[in-house]
Amino acid sequence: MNAGPSGGPVPLAGVRAPERRRFLDVDGVRLAISEWGDEHGSPVVLAHGGGDTARTFDLLAPLLADQGYRLVCWDQRGHGDSAFTTFYGWPADAREAMVVIQDLRSGAVPVVGHSKGAMVLTMLADARPDLVSHLVSIDGFPTEVDAAEGFRSTTAARLAARRVWLDEHRNGIRTRRPATLDALAARRAKISSRLSVDWLRHIAEAVADQSPDGWRWKGDPALQQFLYNPTDLESPLHGMPGLPMPVLAILGLIIEVPAMGSTIGHASRFLPPHAELLAYADSGHFVHVEHPARVADAIVDFLGRHRLNTNAAGATRAGRRS
Repeated sequence: MNAGPSGGPVPLAGVRAPERRRFLDVDGVRLAISEWGDEHGSPVVLAHGGGDTARTFDLLAPLLADQGYRLVCWDQRGHGDSAFTTFYGWPADAREAMVVIQDLRSGAVPVVGHSKGAMVLTMLADARPDLVSHLVSIDGFPTEVDAAEGFRSTTAARLAARRVWLDEHRNGIRTRRPATLDALAARRAKISSRLSVDWLRHIAEAVADQSPDGWRWKGDPALQQFLYNPTDLESPLHGMPGLPMPVLAILGLIIEVPAMGSTIGHASRFLPPHAELLAYADSGHFVHVEHPARVADAIVDFLGRHRLNTNAAGATRAGRRS
């Protein structure tokens, strides 16, 4: 066991790389697909957060796979091993999530998303409820403006980041700065301060590419145009209150990422009346990494209690719990 800066254990012994890898073409955009578990098991689709890849589920996915599920996650456009594009935005990600699910040919499936991935799946569930039988949102709510310390300076930083991206885009710069694996892990620690150095090093080894001048994070630098653009981050959640399928929201109440992470009260504004809410006071934004077994147990319990609700349109109501 390895202790992170918060003192919370990160069981690296539970890490398991995807068992299968393939690619899916979506109108010319090549998406990298990762899978864990029995390829004939009941599929559950995962969606990672902004700046992450499918490998962020190397702890959570194996736990769900051991329960008989087939876990399917794609690197979103511009992330990991998926293609760079000229446009990044909510509609593009939601459409590609739709195609990933349709490619499984299993009808409506449970979906589990973290952060930006949860918001993408929420948007999809609103637009295509026939494809989503259950929605699990892991810290998939933007921070309240009034609760975000230094919001104005954060907005100024995002605008500065966008100007840098525009300059790099004009100059054709589409690669990241090289460094050692330890340096990449240190960079990541700036936005994942509660996660152990060992976990961050694992992610660097899993996701970065080696070149003669060092290691580079995979992913398009142009993603900053989307991830740091000071726009209405709540827009993908506007249809969430009317979702018909069972919904489980899992929150980490320690806010460590300026744009993401919510209070119970703020998240509840978006949830449908039948949603269930679990809030962990001892977790930050990366709940599925800090507490993978706890999150896996909550998901398995949620899916088990709603296992008869295979048709999103016929979902029954369940009481919310906190």
